[in-house]
Amino acid sequence: MKGEYQAIKLLAEIVAFIALTSAIIVVYSLRDIMVGYLDKRTLRGVFLGVFIFWAGYLENVFNDVYTTELTKVLDDVLVALGMMIILITSLRMKTEIRAIKPKVITEGQSILKPGAYVTSRASLPEILSLLQGKRLLAITRHPRQYERHGIPYIWVSNAPSETAIRPTELPLSSTRFSPVREKTRLYFSTGLNT
Repeated sequence: MKGEYQAIKLLAEIVAFIALTSAIIVVYSLRDIMVGYLDKRTLRGVFLGVFIFWAGYLENVFNDVYTTELTKVLDDVLVALGMMIILITSLRMKTEIRAIKPKVITEGQSILKPGAYVTSRASLPEILSLLQGKRLLAITRHPRQYERHGIPYIWVSNAPSETAIRPTELPLSSTRFSPVREKTRLYFSTGLNT
């Protein structure tokens, strides 16, 4: 009877180990995206903790097959050490993840209603004159001009950066925009109003 339970326990641990390994592979495949949000040192720390935790779990599976006094302790030590490294680097991650928030750049009264606006080839002074007194956040492929004026921006690029988003990750669709002012080629999306 004891042997049956031991076999079930071993099978359950093997299935759990395979699931854990698969989850780690999926998360590791997203590392390029995570580099845009986190410092590389922090990300390496997280993956080091995950690897040590994984090694402890692997040792736990081996412990059911071949048990010694050392393996009984080693799996617990590795799992605990891995979890501590993950915890410490996760606390560091919490302070590193940065949200980009709109801010008021110009004084005055805007003629536009609240909402999201998209412009094509309008000059920055033209945009600023239309959005006087409004909080601004640019989503752009060309961030230099916004950076020079102190306007927060999200850079649409495949280059890893803390202010970048990949073009394929944008939830926007050009078919959702309708014209507001044809003179400046300014567009606004009713789907993005808040």
